[in-house]
Amino acid sequence: GRRRQIQSCLKALNSDLVGVLIHGMGGLGKSSLASRLCDRLTQFDKIVWSGKVDEASLLSKLGDKLPQLQREALQLNNQELKYRLRDLFWALEEMADSSETPGSGRKLPPFMLVLDDFEDHLESRPNSGWVLQPEMARILDALVWAMKETNAPRCLILTCRYDFDSRLLREFHKQPLDGFKGADLQKKCSQ
Repeated sequence: GRRRQIQSCLKALNSDLVGVLIHGMGGLGKSSLASRLCDRLTQFDKIVWSGKVDEASLLSKLGDKLPQLQREALQLNNQELKYRLRDLFWALEEMADSSETPGSGRKLPPFMLVLDDFEDHLESRPNSGWVLQPEMARILDALVWAMKETNAPRCLILTCRYDFDSRLLREFHKQPLDGFKGADLQKKCSQ
């Protein structure tokens, strides 16, 4: 029932864009669409996160997927977040190009970060609609900058009830979800 939206998102994720923002009312299938994208993009190691994200928890969650050497470099580094992420993505790209991850005996795949229920990071502004909370604006800015800077295989999917204002969304494909209509509705009803 969401074939067009899946194809549109897959096309965007295979372009120069950093990711997709799937937005719409609750219960329309945003998380389900994100899950279906994850199923289709098998080359990525998925990191799925629902709810609030802060810098420490982001570094910890990313570190859980890394070999010890890269995990320590990420968490012990005192540089600004965007430089730490850039260095991590460069290291991941080098590992992906090599035959295996040092010390692990396996090749490390690129990752896909899915931030579900992203509305937890928004605040309402009178006459401005929804905007990012300051901490998430800094984190998302660092993620987008590092991903664009390194050109490493990467993917970021946001699911959110609201479309929001941010200059960072220039790097995202916006995929609105509405209720089923027309052929999609008939398909669901006939099932």
